[in-house]
Amino acid sequence: QISSDDLEKSLEKLYQEKYFLDERMMLDCSVKRKDKEIKKFTALNDIVIGKGAFARIICLATYVNDDYVITYSADGLVISTSTGSTAYSLSAGGPIVNPSINSMILTPICPHTLSARPLIIGENDQVRITLESGEEEVMVTIDGQEGFTLEPEDEVIVKKSIHKARLITFKEKSFYAILREKLRWSGQVNM
Repeated sequence: QISSDDLEKSLEKLYQEKYFLDERMMLDCSVKRKDKEIKKFTALNDIVIGKGAFARIICLATYVNDDYVITYSADGLVISTSTGSTAYSLSAGGPIVNPSINSMILTPICPHTLSARPLIIGENDQVRITLESGEEEVMVTIDGQEGFTLEPEDEVIVKKSIHKARLITFKEKSFYAILREKLRWSGQVNM
């Protein structure tokens, strides 16, 4: 996480091997249709199940370790890693989670009820989402890069990946210093 102002200095440190490798949890996502796995993905930041162009609410029955949790009636659902907690999940109202904490964050996008809240679950949990909606287009998107169209009753299964992302860091700024800078927190809240 370097700014353009620090690029030259950072490249010099990289060349001198003055850096650290930071391992981050990733997610595996599979799509099942009629009990058959039809697509697999791996994500660093997030997996998003969202509606297409038409403004209709979708219904997503959500299970954690085969325990029914909730059916989200919403524009969609973000399942993110701690690394991805400062991306789309944060924009959708999810919590910021330190990336050293391996977890998954379930954040509904514009839920139709006030009782639908973000949920942080353990790294060894498995999430299963069943698309209960009918006619509108719904997609699963991986890190905002790859997409796949879902059909009613498709299942999206998300779990911790055996793969880890290895990121180069220079440890000049802590996670909280970077967060404070990026979110423009001044350090005090005036009321």
